[in-house]
Amino acid sequence: MITATRRKGADVKIGDLINVGIGQRIGRVVEFMQHNDLPDGITGRVAVTDRGSITVIDCQLIEVFN
Repeated sequence: MITATRRKGADVKIGDLINVGIGQRIGRVVEFMQHNDLPDGITGRVAVTDRGSITVIDCQLIEVFN
């Protein structure tokens, strides 16, 4: 059974399972890349998973699956 908790994007780490946002795919984070195209005052990064990648905004709540 997969359960979800919510964390701020800044708290997501390598190994976490997150929704990649493409057809409800859940992927395990394998690395992070810098995101250079965010508006001023917003910080975040790109979470690269085994199923795709998604922008993770530091202050946004993200579902992390166990």
